[in-house]
Amino acid sequence: CICLWAKFYIREKHMNTNQSLHGGVMASLLDTASGMSVRSLLDESETIATINLSINFLRPGFSGKLTAKGHVKSKGKKMATVEAELYDEKNKLLANSIGTFAILPIS
Repeated sequence: CICLWAKFYIREKHMNTNQSLHGGVMASLLDTASGMSVRSLLDESETIATINLSINFLRPGFSGKLTAKGHVKSKGKKMATVEAELYDEKNKLLANSIGTFAILPIS
């Protein structure tokens, strides 16, 4: 399992109309942590593209530091599967995801 962390600080501009963290920001953090995990296993001649990202939004985020953690579950020559979690600064799980990534040659 390859695990990578991404950290992010919530600002007012990241809030939705309910004054909680916008789901798109959460999705972006999960995708980033997942993609970074896959990229850590690639050769310099390879890159990735997200094929699918399925997200479970479990609770809202309001302030402070967030941490996204990505785990590569499987990696083949052309695809990888990654699970990721997003935690608030109290270590409460806000969202999780499973994603499929294409492994592509850099042309």
